[in-house]
Amino acid sequence: MSAIAGVFLTFEASARDLVLTMLRAMPYRAPDGTEVWAEGRSALGMGLMRTLPEDPAQPTIFEGRTVRAVVDARLDNRPQLLAALDITNESLSEGALILAAWRRWGDDCVDHFIGDFAFIIYDADTGRIFAARDHMGVKPLFYRADGAGLALASEPKVLAAPGAPFSDLAQVGLIEADVADFMTGQLPRDHRVVYDGLWRVPPGHILTAGPDHVPTLTCYWQAAPDATITDKSPQALRALLTEAVRCRLRSTQPVAALLSGGLDSTSIACLASQLQPGDPIDSFSVVFDKTPELSERDYIDAGIAHAHFRPRHVAMDGYAPFGDFEALLALEGRLFGAPGLRMTSSLFQRVGAEGFRVVFEGHGGDEVLSHGYGRFHELAQQGRWRDLWAQTRAFSGLYGQGRLGLFILLFIRYARFKGSHSLRRMAAWFQKRWPKADRDVLLTPEFRARAAADHRPQHQDEASQHTAFLQSPGLASSLEVLEAAAAGAGLEARFPFFDKRVVEFCLSLPSEAKLDQGHVRLILRQAMEGVLPPKVQWRRSKFDFAPHIASGLLAHHQDLMRDVIEHNRDNVATFVDLERVKTSLNRLRQKGAKVSAYDLQAVWRTVALSLWLRHSQGKTHSN
Repeated sequence: MSAIAGVFLTFEASARDLVLTMLRAMPYRAPDGTEVWAEGRSALGMGLMRTLPEDPAQPTIFEGRTVRAVVDARLDNRPQLLAALDITNESLSEGALILAAWRRWGDDCVDHFIGDFAFIIYDADTGRIFAARDHMGVKPLFYRADGAGLALASEPKVLAAPGAPFSDLAQVGLIEADVADFMTGQLPRDHRVVYDGLWRVPPGHILTAGPDHVPTLTCYWQAAPDATITDKSPQALRALLTEAVRCRLRSTQPVAALLSGGLDSTSIACLASQLQPGDPIDSFSVVFDKTPELSERDYIDAGIAHAHFRPRHVAMDGYAPFGDFEALLALEGRLFGAPGLRMTSSLFQRVGAEGFRVVFEGHGGDEVLSHGYGRFHELAQQGRWRDLWAQTRAFSGLYGQGRLGLFILLFIRYARFKGSHSLRRMAAWFQKRWPKADRDVLLTPEFRARAAADHRPQHQDEASQHTAFLQSPGLASSLEVLEAAAAGAGLEARFPFFDKRVVEFCLSLPSEAKLDQGHVRLILRQAMEGVLPPKVQWRRSKFDFAPHIASGLLAHHQDLMRDVIEHNRDNVATFVDLERVKTSLNRLRQKGAKVSAYDLQAVWRTVALSLWLRHSQGKTHSN
């Protein structure tokens, strides 16, 4: 993980100073120093954190005659690239390799890369800018472009107000659609970030611009099924995941792993342990020993006993959801819909404090493998009601919710019998009037009318639903939030599930490989035979942070909730119907850790929005 930045100005101003300002705002990405190249109105900046054996000893602007490049990358097909480029120097850095590939293949160089990368290349002779981001967006890259010019950087917050001649985008105000989506639990609708005029380079895209600095985005790859994949066995998935983990073990020093006790993180950690049998993997796990009934310690310890780890159990008893929240907002520079992120951030801080620079994360297993719930719709459309009932066991086991309600909803929607159309109309009428069925009711009518309209397509089969989600801006956003939390702790997070080859394989699977025999992600469980202890491999439950969040709100943030929800601090009533949220707050106070997910989210999101409004206006708060 390193920091990169580039500025290309229309007016006379110090591009060097702007790039330096951006790099200084990301010091945790550059513990090994910074370097800036500037010429006229153009500048590139590099902040180095060495994590690969091939990384240069000093921060480097990579050069080739009139061409300059800054790179944050880990390329997993180095031998093939070196051979194709007729390069014999096996210790060549990723930056030099990317620049050599660009000089050979031009814009098509990205088609030859496998790995995680973000880079900016500038040709001073032609005034052309070429930037690219990896297939799934693991390495971050953002940009803004207006009359002042074009600026790119590893973090969006450093682009919001980098200095003259660029304007302060915060003065225009937040994107209201993002606020509406945040409050209603929806994924972002497009690739804008926080403010109008601030964008991400989407995953799998290149950005090009000429001397006029007007950017053009071109997609070079999208998450989609690969028709050439014929072997769709658990053994094939295991081989791909093993290779993804092996590639990400390449590091200048030992790699740590987060081990939650869940299927995803334990799979990654145990595969890593198998790949270096003579050297235990350093694992970090969150435990709640004061409430063992709400802790994953049994699953964590089962994984530790099954492989070769050097374990750390990090106690999080007494978790305060909004403790140090101001610092987390400052780091992220945006709203985020993850109530447990502060807990994950604290765990990252512990890993970083012990001297690690690279950490394995199991994030992506749910998304890349998919729970396969689109299969419910497929079975219902085919009228296979007995099979559908059998498969709903997976849904009930994972979330502890009743199977019958889900089955009835699908039956009403898809069954064909006399009077079924009238039944569907009646169900739709009740659904519109049942508050918990529609989170839009948390918004004020005026704000809902202005910002909440959304026409995202509904997918009624597993393949299209899975593909659409992996292509969505929301997935990129959630990955960026987690990557930034790790970066703030001085860590480069590596995500084996987001390996391009694993993604293409999983999208090519039939729905019964994802959900069958009452198990979600069945093929991953089959693939991990012998790698995982059966206790983890075949567990039906999933850890629920909600009771800890609810208890933490009541134990630590009564005054804060009262100020925001009952006294309208920071004027959240501009966006939120506080009377409805007050009802949810009262139920939280009455039911405690057993409060519904709807009420808990209503309270947490309202308070989080208030703190973000205050932060974005430069105010301070107390918990």
